[in-house]
Formats: sequence, C-alpha cells, structure tokens
Amino acid sequence: MFLTLLRKYDPAQYKAYKEFIGAAPRVTSPMQTYIPNYNRQIILNNIRKDIKGEFEASVLYEQIASEVNVNEVRQTLIAISDEEKEHAEHLTRLLLEYDNDKYNGLV
Repeated sequence: MFLTLLRKYDPAQYKAYKEFIGAAPRVTSPMQTYIPNYNRQIILNNIRKDIKGEFEASVLYEQIASEVNVNEVRQTLIAISDEEKEHAEHLTRLLLEYDNDKYNGLV
C-alpha cells in the first residue's frame, strides 16, 4: 500500500518503478537454509514481543493518519493500522494455543 502511494505521489519512486518493471531478478545463488534452534520459552517471548510491536505500529500509523491532510493517504494509513491489529490478534491466538498461562481467561 505504501509503495502504491509512493509511486503515485513521488516522481522519483515512480521513475524507479518504471525502470524495474519486467527486470530479471539478480539472484545468482540459492538462499542459505536457516534452521533456528529455539526452545519453547524463547518462542513464546518472541510472540509476545511481536504482539507488542504490532500494537506499537498500529498506534504510530493512527497518529500519523491524524496529522495527514490527504484523504487517500490517511485512509491507507488507517487500513494498515487495522491490519496491524489483525496481526496482533493472530499472534495472540498463537500465544494462547501454545502458552500454559491462560492470561486470566483471555479468549
């Protein structure tokens, strides 16, 4: 969504976009395989941290939206904020599924 707005309102971004349309990928070697070795507590802590990050992002987008005068940009920021809240809910479901703590009956 941000790229769409940037391409529309920023001539330099639109020019760069036009230059790269149809360009072949420059990747010449396969990506290295990464296999993390997390234990359960680290995973749960990472989920908690991610939930916090989603809500922080949502608040930031809403704050910026309240200061923007261009309706299309404001509506995009609000839509992205709403998506961040959805992400937080998905992560919360994941946390509740795998954590033994029931968070005072949080459903």
